[in-house]
Amino acid sequence: MRTLTVSLLGAAAVAASLLVLLQQREDPTRLVPRVVPPGETLPSEISLDRLRERGF
Repeated sequence: MRTLTVSLLGAAAVAASLLVLLQQREDPTRLVPRVVPPGETLPSEISLDRLRERGF
């Protein structure tokens, strides 16, 4: 029983370390904040100018 417990703890430690490494290697462009165009308060997928063109 002790061997199983130690093995499971070891596997959990390896999995946790891999997750930490993967998070550190994330795409650095995701960490750069998006530029907010003038007249807008939050970055969005559609710009304010595009909404105005569509009549909203």
